[in-house]
Amino acid sequence: MGTKRRSRLNPARVSGWSLALLLSVVAGCASGPDPQARPGWVDGGEPADYPREAYLTGTGRADSLAAARDRARAELARSFRVRVESESRDVTRLEAGELEQEAESRIRTRSEEVLTGVTIAETWRAPEEGAYHALAVLDRNRAALRLRREIGDLDRAIRRHVEAAEAARDSLERVAALGRALERQRAREGLQAHLRVVGATGRGVDSPWSTAELAARHREALAAVTLTPVATGDEAARMDAALRGALGNAGFTTSADGEYTLRAELVLTDRGRREGWHWYEGRLGLSLADAAGEVRGRATLSERAAATDEPTARQRLLDKLAERLEAEVRPRVLEMVTGGE
Repeated sequence: MGTKRRSRLNPARVSGWSLALLLSVVAGCASGPDPQARPGWVDGGEPADYPREAYLTGTGRADSLAAARDRARAELARSFRVRVESESRDVTRLEAGELEQEAESRIRTRSEEVLTGVTIAETWRAPEEGAYHALAVLDRNRAALRLRREIGDLDRAIRRHVEAAEAARDSLERVAALGRALERQRAREGLQAHLRVVGATGRGVDSPWSTAELAARHREALAAVTLTPVATGDEAARMDAALRGALGNAGFTTSADGEYTLRAELVLTDRGRREGWHWYEGRLGLSLADAAGEVRGRATLSERAAATDEPTARQRLLDKLAERLEAEVRPRVLEMVTGGE
């Protein structure tokens, strides 16, 4: 029987293998990211995992992590709003300021909706000073996809309203349809301003219509509508002048034999004195009838006013009703025709 031989490892070879393994482990550790290393974005550099062509970013520094996160979100939001305001500056300059506040409010609301997509991607604490740093990001593609989808919905709605205006036989229905198209076109411009900021290319989606073109068509349609104003009830002469002025400023044409008749009947109620103040209430009833005499709709404007003496209280009430007519006669007339659509 032969003797079995055991294989024995060479101690020198084992030591060589161990050293090689140790060196490879050390090298692997050295090549990996150091969690304590200062990220480049802390000093304004581009985040390695969140390149600027794909993300909007903002950074924040504070003594607490929560505060650093909040400041990062606030910084991104501030920068975003400034750029959107710059892009949308022309959107808010509408027909000598008409609807300017409404446009600005709509743009602010849309900005808040877009900014709900902001997340905190990274945080880091400086070991030497103990301050916390946070990186806020907004995914450009995700935000842009939503904006493009909403712009597409608006484009389809605008097309429907324009086609309805072209097919309308009633002049006021034509005005109402073009007004809805114009309103949605202005909303589209706000979305476009956001898309130019969010999109990596800085371009939006071309519109089949221009706001200026739709606004011109709307003004022409308004001017083609002839209305006969008729004021009755209390202070009829004062209300007749206020009604004619409001209709003219709204873009309508007034005529003695208009296509429609807009009646305004004022009822004033003297409520007397209470606690040193004299009170008046007023109810202005509006009704719109077509050439056949059919009433197309009704509306009511109600106001109250007070002063230390009766004549001033009455005058203040009349002034307030005249202001309401000036501000509301166009939408009120169109609501009567369309049923508030």
